Amino acid sequence: MRKIVSDVGYMGFSQLLVALSQIALQVYVVRTTTVYEYGEYIGSLVIVTLVEAIFVARGGELALRYVGTHWNKSDFITARQYATAIIRIDKYVNWLLYILLVTLAFATYEVLNLNLYYVIFLSLVIPAQVGYGVYKSLFIISSRLRGQSVFEIIFAVVQISTGAIGVYLFSIPGLIASVIGTAMVKTVLARVMTESWWPDNVKGLDSLSTNNNINITTWWSDSIHSIMRNSFFSGSNQIDIILLNIFRGAETVALYKVAKSLSAIPIKIAAPVWAALRPRIMKSWNNGDRARLVKIILTPSLSMLAVLPVMLLPASLYGDKFIAIIYGPDYASAIDSILVLLVGVWIFNVTTGWFRFWILIIKDRLASTNISAIQFFMLLVLGLLYGKETIVSMSEVVSVTMIVVSVMCWFELFRKLKTL
Repeated sequence: MRKIVSDVGYMGFSQLLVALSQIALQVYVVRTTTVYEYGEYIGSLVIVTLVEAIFVARGGELALRYVGTHWNKSDFITARQYATAIIRIDKYVNWLLYILLVTLAFATYEVLNLNLYYVIFLSLVIPAQVGYGVYKSLFIISSRLRGQSVFEIIFAVVQISTGAIGVYLFSIPGLIASVIGTAMVKTVLARVMTESWWPDNVKGLDSLSTNNNINITTWWSDSIHSIMRNSFFSGSNQIDIILLNIFRGAETVALYKVAKSLSAIPIKIAAPVWAALRPRIMKSWNNGDRARLVKIILTPSLSMLAVLPVMLLPASLYGDKFIAIIYGPDYASAIDSILVLLVGVWIFNVTTGWFRFWILIIKDRLASTNISAIQFFMLLVLGLLYGKETIVSMSEVVSVTMIVVSVMCWFELFRKLKTL
């Protein structure tokens, strides 16, 4: 119990610091640029983020499965072979994605109301993160949650420093340069930190043969369900901004992005609980310990659900004044959207925060893909019919969808527990 509390403390501090640094950078950008300029940047960023989230995370998922299995058996040679193979495949996939994304941007930027140059340069964050998914997964595989906290803190300092300098010198183009540079630094830093954890006989990432291991064909066959799931999940995170950008323009997107960012801050405080519980959830499931698994998931979920009303009251009373002071009076109207988003975001990402990791453990590809698909199409249809009108209506669509999907996740958990 003491170790869980310690892990939560370390993870909580690091994630809160990261969240605050991101908000601080956002405030600086908003204060330095116009509403239109910031909205134009966000409109382009979501397209790149959509593709990035689908594929960059895939290397990490494969590492958890293949590298993690052999690491836990102390078969470090095989674990290293899988890590090497996954990173090599990342190189081909990520650069191919960059080429395809830029080509697509040339064909659709007018329809999607995008700044073509922003998309072209922002897309470089995808090849800049080759291997990052593997390195990040090693923190979990080796149970180095404190090391992950240190990494997140260093990354937060680099992110806010380079971002502020870039915006100060060159406005939005400088911010884009800092995003690309930060992605590269993050990848290199993660590699340096994780390299020392391997036994001496397997150090040297490119020194081991990957024959009969994993190649692009097996990567694709093993990844198709994950890619579909990640596509729907990432699409669900970005489709609201994309629709508002198409139908309402950059200034509406800027207001909505501020609302979405602020409503997500409390999640950063609660997320370390699930991060610390990941090894326990994995162990309980693999051991078939149903009672312990229910306790590990249900107790923090109910506790954090009870916190929601406590947050809503002060936010509703003082939120608009806080936003006006921090972001400026032009953004004060975002408070209504924040309150609506906070309900759905908290229920989905906090009380159901265990789901995405748990679904990877049980390896039920179809269930995860189906739930993500339902979430995406609900947002797309309701967003087109109702949400595109204002940021508040879009927030209502997002919040309702998240609550419905959360109920589905809980239903899936208890359904699976019957067969455990």
